[in-house]
Amino acid sequence: MNMANLSQFAIPRKCEIPQGAYGVWQVPELDIMIPLYQGTNANVQKLVDKENCACIQKFGVGRIINDHAESVSMNKVGRWRVGEFVPDTQAFLVTKNVTYQYSCKYVCRAYRHTQAYILDGQSIYPRYATDVLCCGCATADAKEVYIACFKYVGKMPT
Repeated sequence: MNMANLSQFAIPRKCEIPQGAYGVWQVPELDIMIPLYQGTNANVQKLVDKENCACIQKFGVGRIINDHAESVSMNKVGRWRVGEFVPDTQAFLVTKNVTYQYSCKYVCRAYRHTQAYILDGQSIYPRYATDVLCCGCATADAKEVYIACFKYVGKMPT
């Protein structure tokens, strides 16, 4: 008998969106609730370094969410551990007006370069405008990172 993946039944949690935040990224299975702030190449490090905050920015045709490994969620329970994400993990981008659902398609460990992440000699970029990559350090020197690619599923009913 094939057991269903319970991740597909995840639902977004009620949360407050902090003043000035773009929204809140939620991964219910891992108790992750991280406020997202719009970033640019000039301020990404400042946002990532800030407590209880992650950076979301354009990356290729899609977007990327960066935070330090082990950053604590706004609920004080979950931690940013991208290496623990697995395919089919559900995530939600909660904004003031709408909540979007995403599903993880792959997780990998890659090398970080100035403007790219490299796996087996190939750059990793979102392939579609609705793709979201999540990124967190895999090594203390930040030369290697974990990346999880999330594909858009749809808007959640209100």
